[in-house]
Amino acid sequence: YSSCPQPGGGEDFRCQGMSKAMQRKRRVIPASFSRSRHCRPSLLAGVPEAGTAGQAPTSLAVLLADDVRANRALLETYLARAGHRTVAATSGIEAVAAAQAERFDVILLDLNMPGLDGAAAARLIRSGTGPNRRTPILALTAGMEAADREQALAAGMDAYLTKPISEAELLQALAARAEAPPAMVG
Repeated sequence: YSSCPQPGGGEDFRCQGMSKAMQRKRRVIPASFSRSRHCRPSLLAGVPEAGTAGQAPTSLAVLLADDVRANRALLETYLARAGHRTVAATSGIEAVAAAQAERFDVILLDLNMPGLDGAAAARLIRSGTGPNRRTPILALTAGMEAADREQALAAGMDAYLTKPISEAELLQALAARAEAPPAMVG
């Protein structure tokens, strides 16, 4: 990954030299990605090493579903630097399929995906017979309306995170949810 400063502040994140594993729709990003040749040192300035305060104490298996490539890339980078294994999905349908096929410690679902949105995906995961019926599910959204939060919680999601989310906020939410019992849909 590389970053380019943008007018008015912020950075544009880009992927260079993507491996075949990263080009697949359902990618597994190894924990060894952390602080490796894949990240430009400027991206890591001021970021604590894995195993420091504010992050989950152990490596987690995380399912991440977001239809926006830049959002997925940024969140995958945060998770990899913290030593977590990530499976990425680009839609709610892919997320449900992954959740039925493999056990995860935490699921991150964007609420606003085309087709099957995050709330509908969460309901299907919770009502299914797969290994993630009771896995903590965290909603990701740019929406700040109370109705968005209520929709996420009613769908059986355990927490509601507003984008843009910082690395520290994400890791703190993962640490809290990895230990908490999941929400149940009635």
